[in-house]
Amino acid sequence: MLKEGFVICEEEEKRRILEENTMKNYIFMTPNILFKNIYGGVKKEALFSLMDHYSLSYDLAKEYMRYIPYVVDKTYNNVKLDSLVSAKSYLKKMGFIEDNPLFNYRLNQFPITFLTSTPTKELQKIIVELKKKTEVILFTKESLKLKPNVYEYKSIKEECYGIMNEMKKLHEEGIPYQRMYLINMSSNHEFIFKRLSKTYNIPIHFKPIRNITHTAFAKKFLHLLEEKESFSEILATVGDSNYIKPLMALISDYSLEDKSPKDYIDFFQREFKNFKYEDTLYEDMVNVSDIVSLGDMDYAFYMGFNQGVSPKIYKDEEYLSDSLLHELGLSTSVEKNIEERNKLIFFIENTKNLFISYPIKVQVNELYPSSLIQALDLKTYTKDAPLGYSLAEDNLRLSVDMSIYDKTKEISPKLEFYNVEHIPYNTYDNTFKGISKWHMEERFKENASISLSYSTMKYYFECPFHYYCDNILKLSTFESTSATRLGTYSHAVLQDSYNSDFDFVKSTEKNLNEGIKDLNSKDALKDKFYFNQMNEILMNLIHYNKHHEEISELKNVLCEEHIIFEEGNLKFHGFIDKLLYAEINGEIYAAIMDYKTGKDYITLDNVEDGFHLQLPSYMYLLSKAERFKGKKIHIIGIYLQKVNMIALDRNLDKLEQREKSFRLQGFTISDPALILMLDPFYNKSDYIQSMMTTKNGNFGRFAKLLSEEQEEDLIELVDVFIHKTKDGIMEAQFDIAPKRIEGNDVSCTFCKYKDICFKKYEDYVFLEEKKFGSEVE
Repeated sequence: MLKEGFVICEEEEKRRILEENTMKNYIFMTPNILFKNIYGGVKKEALFSLMDHYSLSYDLAKEYMRYIPYVVDKTYNNVKLDSLVSAKSYLKKMGFIEDNPLFNYRLNQFPITFLTSTPTKELQKIIVELKKKTEVILFTKESLKLKPNVYEYKSIKEECYGIMNEMKKLHEEGIPYQRMYLINMSSNHEFIFKRLSKTYNIPIHFKPIRNITHTAFAKKFLHLLEEKESFSEILATVGDSNYIKPLMALISDYSLEDKSPKDYIDFFQREFKNFKYEDTLYEDMVNVSDIVSLGDMDYAFYMGFNQGVSPKIYKDEEYLSDSLLHELGLSTSVEKNIEERNKLIFFIENTKNLFISYPIKVQVNELYPSSLIQALDLKTYTKDAPLGYSLAEDNLRLSVDMSIYDKTKEISPKLEFYNVEHIPYNTYDNTFKGISKWHMEERFKENASISLSYSTMKYYFECPFHYYCDNILKLSTFESTSATRLGTYSHAVLQDSYNSDFDFVKSTEKNLNEGIKDLNSKDALKDKFYFNQMNEILMNLIHYNKHHEEISELKNVLCEEHIIFEEGNLKFHGFIDKLLYAEINGEIYAAIMDYKTGKDYITLDNVEDGFHLQLPSYMYLLSKAERFKGKKIHIIGIYLQKVNMIALDRNLDKLEQREKSFRLQGFTISDPALILMLDPFYNKSDYIQSMMTTKNGNFGRFAKLLSEEQEEDLIELVDVFIHKTKDGIMEAQFDIAPKRIEGNDVSCTFCKYKDICFKKYEDYVFLEEKKFGSEVE
């Protein structure tokens, strides 16, 4: 029997008390709410004020808010604690500290009962203070000294199967799922249980916290933050979702209603990484919980009873060290470890219906049982999860055994016992069943355009299914790597080098800071190293290019020229890194250059099959450029220029080696008179690679040459491929059709979707090798 008044307990204890006592006047509080009422809480919106006023990072401001309630107005003679005192004083002045003056008044009217058998240090400290103000009742439950059995499974998957089987049996015996609790669930457990929940048809109420950054909802919301003027506009536009209500609560909690959305993009990106929301709820669901006090009618499944996890181990690595925590009267890591151990022991010895289990292996890592097994003298039994509780999972498990048998001829007892003829093993049909043309018509109707580039067209002709995964299903996500950031940095500095006020040091500093601004300290340090290594190469390259461009007749330079060609609902676009050109008598003479910071192969082999279209695509874009509309264009060359860190021979001149790697690699017009406009000394091959001439003035056998007729044919070919791609998309033709040229797989080697298409040999399209010119790396 509990006295009416304040009752300090967790939510599960509250639920059980209310089921038994509906007519009592109880004021329930969790320990966290009690702490807030006594010490005062910090309003969530204080986060931004702390970040701005003290120039704190998001994470550090969160740490301040965590510990501010516990410091008092005095000098601690410690930088961290005195900073917290200063911050608390500032937040009080700004009205960000929440006090509850009525709480102390109500304490004088009602007793306060604590339902906890293992009070923490913080709780013990509060109890001492509360005894000075009111009657304090400590409801201690005498330990039942129960000794539940512990079950060992060979893997975490088997452990999950075993728990699901037990829950299925209990439910068949009439125990509702809401009386069952999954406790100590790790991320590995959760991943497996989310699948088993569906195949076993057991509803589980998983903790509603997840990273939603990559969901369509979050992406749309973050995009709208840049576009819209108010949060009300965004919420009216973003659409319906389970995330709407918690998102509105987040905006309200941080008082952002009247703020400018674009100022809080970083905040929402961080919040979305651990976003709390309510998923679909059913009346009868299995609970996912931490250690709680359970009644005699409840059933608990404590999983992962392994050393280092059960009990949880804390280390002295918090923002405040153990010595500072002790000074504030808070639990140190040592004390937390004792509290966790006592809490777990009390739970084990006082939970009537408790199923404890642990795996001995997770993937390839071996695990060890908890030391509490020996300390509490618990009996351990090795257990296998039997079949018979879920047909879908049974078939899957038997299929795994069949696969092992195929490879090792080792037959499992299950295969000998069960009839497996009904299992559709080795019958997977990888054929892409396609989608309706109607979906494409709906997707690209009205103003929506089919946007193509060289790379998207390349993927479509390598394998239409690759394009489907990338551009229709949107499975691809851009991952910034050191290599991509180095490429962006190099392109930016080279572009700056053509500005009239170019300063190499200022340009590299500006672009370095831009390149590392969103990185953590470790990645930023690594990138700074590579950027600085690249600087000498960029300086040499800029000097090299300027020298050759001074003697060239092509005096006009365009950098990062974005050219867009539109025709109906078709858009083809791309960037030309550098275009050198001259206009003579109304005609354009141009050379196209693309910087490459990685490996690439200069060839037009099999171009008629849709391969190696990059350089021809640049010619096509140039022919469609609005600034040259109506003018005849003579394309002198299409080139790649390597901007790479190369291994240097110490015995040779360093600059000469670098300049050799800077030579333009690609295809050049076969007309010597036009080549002279780009490079008057082309026969020396010190600017355009492999252009050296023989004694009789003819081009050498390694020269890569194009006639103007060939250039026109290539431009026409690109146009054909652009329209073929568009037509294929509109017809929803996304077959799994990778290509092989003379037996070499040219589609799947670097394809990120090769593990999901399950291609078969008959899916390949076999092509002959069609040489255009020799290939040079």
